[in-house]
Amino acid sequence: MKTILFLTFFLFCPPPLTSFEMTRETNDGVTYSEGEIRRASRYIIPRYYDNRTEFDQVFWSRGVVTLGVGQQYWLGESRLVKYRWVVNAPYYGDYHVIKTDPWPNSNRHKEPYDVCYKDNEIVFYTDIVTNWSQPRTIQWDFEIYFEPTGDVNGDGVVNGEDIALVLSAWGTDSPQYDLNSDGIVNGNDLGLIFAAWN
Repeated sequence: MKTILFLTFFLFCPPPLTSFEMTRETNDGVTYSEGEIRRASRYIIPRYYDNRTEFDQVFWSRGVVTLGVGQQYWLGESRLVKYRWVVNAPYYGDYHVIKTDPWPNSNRHKEPYDVCYKDNEIVFYTDIVTNWSQPRTIQWDFEIYFEPTGDVNGDGVVNGEDIALVLSAWGTDSPQYDLNSDGIVNGNDLGLIFAAWN
């Protein structure tokens, strides 16, 4: 099952949580990641793969994360466990948030997952209530399609200020102003701004 996502909504992107070390290996443009954190209060075990090292306007990710409550809590006592990951992404000017549909399995998550794009980062975020005797497994499989908006300064409108910024980088390969990601800032990028003019 795959959810195809277009970055079009402006909502709140969840704040950072405690980070932990991941082991990664990349083969043929696919990065395989795994890690584990175990604390007295909770444990998180993610395993996933994606195209984080070789993508332009389409990012995909497939994986699973097990979320559980630590033994410091009594058997059966439920707690909220949270998980997020971050991937660097191309710059497209806007702040977008989309939601994915939950994977339909025996441990189905009750709400959609949040996937945010802000400050050149993709953020996947989920949480679930569980207890010590019943860890929960969350699976995901989605694609994100980035579409240049023309709002290169991220102020919410496409206008002369965006044109001025693109002209200031004319002829360079600046990813911030190369809106169509063809390796050069030129008339094609200016055309995208005029097409989105508001």
